[in-house]
Amino acid sequence: MNSADNSETLWLAALSGNDRIRFMALLAHGLTIGQRVLCYDKNVEGVRQLNEANHQVAGLLVDYFDGRTGPTFEPYVFKLTDAQARIQGDQAWAYAKSHFGT
Repeated sequence: MNSADNSETLWLAALSGNDRIRFMALLAHGLTIGQRVLCYDKNVEGVRQLNEANHQVAGLLVDYFDGRTGPTFEPYVFKLTDAQARIQGDQAWAYAKSHFGT
């Protein structure tokens, strides 16, 4: 999720619209789990960053279902500078991607 390599973006772009929506829902779930982990660790900054990332994903989903945009997504928009948040964000990405047999 934090890599400069755009292979993840290309992979996501190759998914069908419905699969992209499914991916974003899974990613949001993974980010929520990450927030809980960091909350338990009392990492306030990490929780804040994952919350912002989760908010971006939710906004994309709402926009899509309201007909305002297509199901596009750029995984590198997340600015996860906290080390633990980056780890949790990467795990959320891997969790969501694992549901697609890749």
